[in-house]
Amino acid sequence: MKEELLNLLLVGLIVGGFASRLSAQQQPAQAQESEAANANEITVPEGTEFKLQLHSTISSKVSKVGDRVLTTLLDPVAVEDTNVLPKGVRIDGHIGK
Repeated sequence: MKEELLNLLLVGLIVGGFASRLSAQQQPAQAQESEAANANEITVPEGTEFKLQLHSTISSKVSKVGDRVLTTLLDPVAVEDTNVLPKGVRIDGHIGK
């Protein structure tokens, strides 16, 4: 009985060791995938100004936090001299505090 219990414990330790090695090997692959996805992302710097055409009615008397706002970009937006948002793209948002 003790021998069977020790064998089960040993098998558990071996399987656990392999599992931790497998997860350690998978993490770099997942990190590479995440980095590849981030390489395609472009962040428009905070404070970038752009003009929008408003398609929703907004009123300080009627509108409230969370109401949807529909707009269209009037001019392209550039980041580092490259247009990243074309003229006419629809930009939806919500009224905040």
